[in-house]
Amino acid sequence: MRFLVYTTLFLLLFGCKKDMEDGRDLSWKKIPYTTIDQNQSEFHGLGIADIEFIDDKIGYLSGTQTYHEPAVKIYKTIDGGSNWSRWNGTGIGCGAGSYGGRIIFTSASTGFVAYSCLGWKISKTADGGQSWNQEIINIDNENIGFELSINEIFLGSQKSTNGGQTWVPFNLPVQANEVSGYYLLDTLNGYFSTTTGLILETNDLGSTWDTLYNNSENNFSMITMVDSNTIIVGGNKIIISHDKGQSWNYAYVGGFVNDIKFLNSSIGFAGCTNGLILKTNDGGNTWSQNYDCNFMGINTLEVINEQTLIAAGSSRFILKTTTQGN
Repeated sequence: MRFLVYTTLFLLLFGCKKDMEDGRDLSWKKIPYTTIDQNQSEFHGLGIADIEFIDDKIGYLSGTQTYHEPAVKIYKTIDGGSNWSRWNGTGIGCGAGSYGGRIIFTSASTGFVAYSCLGWKISKTADGGQSWNQEIINIDNENIGFELSINEIFLGSQKSTNGGQTWVPFNLPVQANEVSGYYLLDTLNGYFSTTTGLILETNDLGSTWDTLYNNSENNFSMITMVDSNTIIVGGNKIIISHDKGQSWNYAYVGGFVNDIKFLNSSIGFAGCTNGLILKTNDGGNTWSQNYDCNFMGINTLEVINEQTLIAAGSSRFILKTTTQGN
């Protein structure tokens, strides 16, 4: 009997406890920036704006180093995010005074990065990031973008229907710096969110707009869809619609949400400025704290597969879970 009691106590105290580091569970692993760049002083002050994976192994991140003056930085991983190397190549940015934004890869070789440097521009790579060709295009906003296919790409206020060979403008619903995100169903139909609390729908890619939601108390940062009917918008609140925007419900009020990504139709994560990573198990209707990252704010999330997610922001670490945050 005494053995049974001791065994039970041991299991309760040790067998059921998650690995911990500084009081935080290790369902999320910290990847230090020493694996990204051995020269720590050069890497000081990097803020990661966006991450893009093209498969389970190969991924890119775009960010801004601010050690002396801000400058675009791009890094690449070939092992699923465990190790990173600088991959700027040539022809991107303009040295000091440039900021990295949205990054999109349509294949293993072809990618695009938006950045600001005396205006907002696009650079394209055709060799997996070894070299970049600067496109002198004013895209109005370097932080928003969407990929429909390898040919249909949207960055800022510009669209390409031929894989980035040429770009033409499309109409945004408000001033470009107020647009915080868009989710496009095809080359005509989509939804837009703004920093001024608007959610709009277009069926002709900007020629006309319908307002689905308008509340100036909200500051939205992004918009996504879980299925053909469910729209989720994040910012100073998370709101959700199950009927294509005809009605809305509050799903979360708390830390400011910068990004939301779903692993499947039920499980999703939200990254917050205050360092919280939230999780939903019911398609976005309710959210709860999954991880408290007290060393950085979360700017961006990237899904690698249905088990694996990466979170990044304003720190010397990237966070990675391979267990759905469990």
